[in-house]
Amino acid sequence: PLRQATRDRLPPLQATHVPGAVRRGDINDAEARAVVDAIRTCHGDERYGDANFGVICLQGDDQAKHIEALLLESLGPGIFAERRLRCGNAYAFQGDERDVMFLSMVVSPQESNAALTRQLFEQRFNVAMSRAKDQMWLFHSVQHQDLSSECLRRRALEFFYQEPDSAILGVPVDVPTLRLAAAQAVRIIERPPQPFDSWFEVDVALALVDRGCQLSAQVKVAARSIDLVVEGPGGRVAVECDGDVWHGPERWASDMVRQRQLERAGWRFIRVRASRFYSDRAATVQAIYAQCAELGIFDDDEQVDGAATSGSASSDDQQYVASGLVAGVPLSSDSSFDDDADPQATDTSVDVDVAQLGMPGFDSDHLHSGEQAGRPFTGYEEREYPDPHDAAPLNVRVAILDIVRRDGPLPKAAIYRLYREGCPAVSRAGKNLRKAVNSAVSVLQRMGDLIVWDEGSWKSREDVIVRMAGAPQVVVRPPGRRGLDDVPPSELAQRLRGERAEAPRDASARLQLYRTVLRAYDIRQLRQTMLPRLELAARLAYDEEYASDVATRAAGTAATRLPL
Repeated sequence: PLRQATRDRLPPLQATHVPGAVRRGDINDAEARAVVDAIRTCHGDERYGDANFGVICLQGDDQAKHIEALLLESLGPGIFAERRLRCGNAYAFQGDERDVMFLSMVVSPQESNAALTRQLFEQRFNVAMSRAKDQMWLFHSVQHQDLSSECLRRRALEFFYQEPDSAILGVPVDVPTLRLAAAQAVRIIERPPQPFDSWFEVDVALALVDRGCQLSAQVKVAARSIDLVVEGPGGRVAVECDGDVWHGPERWASDMVRQRQLERAGWRFIRVRASRFYSDRAATVQAIYAQCAELGIFDDDEQVDGAATSGSASSDDQQYVASGLVAGVPLSSDSSFDDDADPQATDTSVDVDVAQLGMPGFDSDHLHSGEQAGRPFTGYEEREYPDPHDAAPLNVRVAILDIVRRDGPLPKAAIYRLYREGCPAVSRAGKNLRKAVNSAVSVLQRMGDLIVWDEGSWKSREDVIVRMAGAPQVVVRPPGRRGLDDVPPSELAQRLRGERAEAPRDASARLQLYRTVLRAYDIRQLRQTMLPRLELAARLAYDEEYASDVATRAAGTAATRLPL
């Protein structure tokens, strides 16, 4: 239950009984051929996309070699590289994982199978049963009755054939009792009813229940607790309530560590600030619901309280901003691009026609090919940029111009990284470096040398894009050393429109489109954490109203140039 998954996930456990199989030595040929058939089927199934495979044999080494030989004969050597396919015993995968694992039990019912109970075997089975990230297959010739009740083989069989427990343990909300307590309690002196930690959580829970949401409170996941979990046909989303008393500054760092750990397990988070909630309760609840709908928690055609799950993009944006909701991070009360931004920075955007940006209806003259732009992010280790701790602001600005001139347009987060790579005096993109870069970017923006705009809605450093004044607003280039967050959403949007002129109508086609675009950046696997950025790019590519709004931000102004 730790790892949350989308509704179209692969079935996590698959057990296949191979009747009539006979083991000779440590080779069970019928099981081996069943494994090869399953790998062939999965390899040709589009649901497995770029998933990688592994084969573990639970007895001896000969079975693994036999399966490998059959795979070479049946599918050729190419599958081993394409799927990172490896065949071996449990120890061959110690410290390693695969998306899909195929386990062969090897033993057959005609034998006298001694019970495996020793710690050595327990360690081996533990490794074998914990190598799969998405799906695990078990091929067996024996049945439960052929094995001792103490044998690890039988325990493995029972694990595969029992009904999987996907429960997330939380406390259902007793709405009538909770509503009565919320109305009658003297909150200054009375504690909220169990399991709630604060009256703020109680108010958020009741507001969501009034919208028709199903939720649990204080949900325990891997020794961690989530304030509220909203559930729907499309999965679950965590709602964290950041009250001014309970979630003070000293709790923020630990909360973020906990959130990142759960996000790596597939959880999605919405954070709600008390000040925003109590200043505009209706807008905050609507924003929570809209974000749940955007994450696919509710069915596309589902309505709650007579309100459709999908509103207009512009109204959703206004609701998100009004309630302080950001994808996992509360929105600051100021309007700067991030916490370290220069407070003197000003908005230099003006109205511009959407044709000026590489979006629907774009002018192709603005699009540079990868061959023209060259490969990005190269050679920064030798740049010798000045130490931002004590360098003159002029020298930092010159370094920023060097980065943006070579690799712009690029996200501000990428500028931090490239400055660090080019500065021998610093080992990480810490607060001092970010503050120096933000200050330099703000000055260069006011001087008219740089254009800075937000392609998202929350002014995160991955979505704030920087380019040279007069440079193209969209440059599609080869991947270079860039990760997905280093690629501007507008560049991803251009790739999406190049692959498909209209937005895909169903989720399967959308995911396939995302995988195609990711391959252009040498990314072989679509992961849950990549979806928010790809969804933003899709919005830029196919939502003309939103693209027009971003184009306005991206236009910039021709400010009077001052000497550096």
